[in-house]
Amino acid sequence: MLREAKIDREVSHMVAYDLRDDDAVQSLHAERARLQGLSDIEAMDKDHFVLVVYAEVTSEVSYEHE
Repeated sequence: MLREAKIDREVSHMVAYDLRDDDAVQSLHAERARLQGLSDIEAMDKDHFVLVVYAEVTSEVSYEHE
């Protein structure tokens, strides 16, 4: 069962992580540490979390895509 999150700020993007995968856990923690106050983590269920990145991040953080 998925949980609905109330988000009060404009969102740039959201990234879902499956915590049953150790690499996903590490990625989630690394991205949250890098984005700090520009993001939040929301639990969707016991295995799935979403990193919510706010719109103002686009002017403050540059992304490198593989």
